Amino acid sequence: MSWTPIIADRYQPLSLAGRGAFAEVWRGVDTATGEVVALKKTRLTHRDDLDGRRREVAVMRALRLPGVVRLRDVVMDGRFEVLVMDWVEGAPFPGAPGPMDWAQLRPLVLALVETLRGVHAVGLRHNDLKPENVLVDLATGRVTMLDFNLAAEEPEDRGGGTLLTLAPEVLLGGASSPASDLYSLGVVIAWGLLGDWPPDDHLAAALSGQLTGPLRLEGVHPEGAAWVEALTQPDPAQRRAPEPTDAHLDAALSALQARACTLEALFVGHQALHHVPEDAARALVARAGLDPAAQRAELTAWVRRGDAWLHAEGVEVRRDALQRLDEPPELRAALVRGQVDEIIQVAEARAQALAEVGRLGDACQLLLLALEWRGPESAVTHAVEALVIYSLAQEQPVPIREARRALQRLCGVSPITRLLEAYQSALEGDLNYAEGLAQSLPPFESEAVETWRVATLVLLAKRRGEGEARLAELGPALARRGPVARSKLQRWWGHEHYLAGRFAQAADLIVEAADVPGLRLDERLAAKLQLASATLETGRVEDAQQLAKEAQALAAAARLPLYEARAVWIARAAALRADRPEGPDAALIAAFDHLSVSDLPAWLRLTDAAAAARRGRLDEALALARGCVGHLTVQNLPEPQVLATALIGLCGGEPFDAEAFCDRLDRLPLRSVRIRVQALAGVAGRADPPLRRRVLAELQSVVPTLPDPARRLELFSAQEALEIAQRGHL
Repeated sequence: MSWTPIIADRYQPLSLAGRGAFAEVWRGVDTATGEVVALKKTRLTHRDDLDGRRREVAVMRALRLPGVVRLRDVVMDGRFEVLVMDWVEGAPFPGAPGPMDWAQLRPLVLALVETLRGVHAVGLRHNDLKPENVLVDLATGRVTMLDFNLAAEEPEDRGGGTLLTLAPEVLLGGASSPASDLYSLGVVIAWGLLGDWPPDDHLAAALSGQLTGPLRLEGVHPEGAAWVEALTQPDPAQRRAPEPTDAHLDAALSALQARACTLEALFVGHQALHHVPEDAARALVARAGLDPAAQRAELTAWVRRGDAWLHAEGVEVRRDALQRLDEPPELRAALVRGQVDEIIQVAEARAQALAEVGRLGDACQLLLLALEWRGPESAVTHAVEALVIYSLAQEQPVPIREARRALQRLCGVSPITRLLEAYQSALEGDLNYAEGLAQSLPPFESEAVETWRVATLVLLAKRRGEGEARLAELGPALARRGPVARSKLQRWWGHEHYLAGRFAQAADLIVEAADVPGLRLDERLAAKLQLASATLETGRVEDAQQLAKEAQALAAAARLPLYEARAVWIARAAALRADRPEGPDAALIAAFDHLSVSDLPAWLRLTDAAAAARRGRLDEALALARGCVGHLTVQNLPEPQVLATALIGLCGGEPFDAEAFCDRLDRLPLRSVRIRVQALAGVAGRADPPLRRRVLAELQSVVPTLPDPARRLELFSAQEALEIAQRGHL
């Protein structure tokens, strides 16, 4: 099969991973995120149900089925359909050439059973379960089920599949069912035990309709043989997966329970920002109550299906698993029943509830699910508008791109999809293209959508250094749109004042913006954090710290780690400026490192480095400053970069080119005069005599003109920076 260089303007094939009679699988890269993906390309026929495939993708993305390869997207490439999936490391079941003894095979089988139960619980089935479609990573024990493009949603669908693993009723032309998957699972287990396919006479009997008994194996472990026999009964109603016991896992969990002084202590993971132990404990109680035996049974299921891992120090649970466990059972029930109206109603209601507490990414996934079930007539629904607003509010190209492509597929190109493309292009730096799209858009009737049309124009102006002029032009019309639009406008003006160093005016505007009723939690948090930053720069340190702590509490309750992290950092910066620096916190730094951004971990390290330097702990400060620079190697964030570099020099670290460093300071934004003053202190200690004299002369002329030069800033006050420059060292 021929491939286009880039599929859907996003996915780039790299190398062939496998080829079958009807499909190829390639290792590729998602150019929007840089992540490695698997691309499975199949030729379409007139019998293929594309709407059913897309719905299946939406279901699996929304529910994040454990143990199942994540199906990211389904796109068209000419006459071919391309399924975009996570790239999974491993080898076909059982992970190594067979035969494999039952002691090794058993945990893999238990994991596979748990995964299959989860698939069947949402009304899906696999229909082509075979060794090649189950990848095993023996190093981690991870089992991942692949190839759901043949999964059926309707009971009358007839399954395809592989001859050697098909259930007898499907071989004879009957309907597939969850019991058909159980039969295939039994054959897969037999393959692992034997290292080969079962005897041909069993298949011949099934093909002829003369199968009278299950598949019976000789010369293998009795428990393994019993599993195969129970799963391959000729009568689908008689098939079952035996209820497993696992004495080793149960004993390990019992030992952890005995050591843990609280239920939270049973779990490992980041409590700061991410709250994993707390949420894992809550989820466990919600599903198993307070009985230790019931809790062990529930944890065993989590471990088997790959939602959790057992370590000597505790149970590790993934955040995405906790989010899935928090999903409403009524959504899964609606999917099982296949009631379209109910699915749409539950998904949209849940999306709105998640958006109100700031979980916009999860809300978008549920709205995509609802829209896939609605079909093309959804172009005028509230769900479309909500998807547009929630995706834009994340201010990231990837969710905006996903929303745009989904709406184009369902409804075609429209002004609303062009708006998404314009904002995405502006974020990605393609300013001329974004400008052309944005200028072609007429005003929208919806206040919320119109606000984002104006936001696109303002963003483009900001990127060109013309933000205030564009706000003055567009602001009056936007202000008439309603209170939420006026709130957004006030915050934009506040940001312009902040960038220009007019911090008191910025704070006044943001106060007005935050008082508007009807804001979502993420909007209220953004305003409160913006106000805390502006308040900090006015010198009202105690007020700024209080605002940050209020924002932190709100963000923690809603489990919004990025907002919580920003609040924590502002509070620590306020403590530093109040001469109450908090010591470096290794656990907090590690939690920041698990965020999806690089600027906050860098700023936290810089703040802690400044605190260490003030206490005379120069080695500690040096290590933290180096860590800050390391986080910013691929980020264009000049302010923390220059501050960290200067602090490294002051702490006796590696030398830098002082002349080139000064040139870089000259290119800092307008408001960065105070950054420049602090950074020049580092230059003075490393520069040659002529440059040092020039730096001192600048500091001696600038520092007295600054308001309150003794007020502490990111590292030092302006007065301290001058004194350090005069001494040449800390």
